[in-house]
Amino acid sequence: MARISTYDKDQVIQGNDKLIGTDGITGKTLNYEIADLALTISEETTYVENVTENTSVWEIEHNLSRFPAVQVVDTAGSVVIGDIQYVDQNNITITFSAPFQGTAYLN
Repeated sequence: MARISTYDKDQVIQGNDKLIGTDGITGKTLNYEIADLALTISEETTYVENVTENTSVWEIEHNLSRFPAVQVVDTAGSVVIGDIQYVDQNNITITFSAPFQGTAYLN
């Protein structure tokens, strides 16, 4: 097999470009498209929680197995700042000064 440094460098990366990697379950060497890899990474690294009841304490189980960055917006789309407590790598509690509904984005 040739060394990677002997191949030309792709100057324009597109979603249908291919990468070679090892499947984590079977151990087989496979081709992967960049678009599929990007989608998989996006799905695994972001959690969205929609809170549909007015409450000032949001308890969120995200199961990301890490301490994610958190952004909260209300139903009008305005960013809301709260006190974020990391309970563990899969749970957070956000406390706000007043109850409201909105969405938490964790990544």
